[in-house]
Amino acid sequence: MIPLPGVQAVADHGALHALLGQRRLEEHLQAALGEFTLGGDPSAGRLWFASTTDPERRVDTRPHLVASLAPGPRSLLWGWAHPQGTGTAAQRLRQLGEQHGIGELTVPEVPFDTTATGPELGTEVMDAAHVVAAAAVEATGLTPYYVAPIGGGSVMVYLLEGVPLRPFDLGLDGAGIGSALMEASSTDLRASLLGLARHTGLGVRQDATTVEIADARGSRVTGTCDEQGRLTGLSMHLVPPA
Repeated sequence: MIPLPGVQAVADHGALHALLGQRRLEEHLQAALGEFTLGGDPSAGRLWFASTTDPERRVDTRPHLVASLAPGPRSLLWGWAHPQGTGTAAQRLRQLGEQHGIGELTVPEVPFDTTATGPELGTEVMDAAHVVAAAAVEATGLTPYYVAPIGGGSVMVYLLEGVPLRPFDLGLDGAGIGSALMEASSTDLRASLLGLARHTGLGVRQDATTVEIADARGSRVTGTCDEQGRLTGLSMHLVPPA
């Protein structure tokens, strides 16, 4: 794993919200397009998903470049320092870094400290890209995101604006929180649960050993924690929409 402790500290809070946004993106694209391919026009600031059976059917987005990650120089270049950088997502991360003294978010380029090579390095780059994306989701509240391979093992991380995702609904999406916590790019699952509540307007009750998030219909998800604050159990009562 490529160590990016400053980025990871931010990503912990946005990781669950980010991953559940990705699931709703997949749901939307499957319903709208079935099988699809990715296309784009960087000069026009557009990225789209198009049906493989009917290219005229597509979902257009406005991409905001967060960062590029390259295994050659083994570094991360933030979108605000990138020649193709557009939008405010990377700037929001930079501002957050300045506010909290997180150096990794305030320098244009962050070197990778890893000895991995070949496919292992490629896997580490992709894992780091998802951490970067989760940090951007935390900084902006915007979902979904897309990690775009650009050749040679390099990737670009974008936040996507304009995708008509259905809003998060605890009664519908809560059943997937357990598996999402295990998949999310987070080292602090309690922070991820609280971050989801903050980004989606859920109520929160917590003490030293529990954290509960709930909506107005009575759906609730309750996590239990050990003495170090690590999440050790999850229970839920979900009320789907009428």
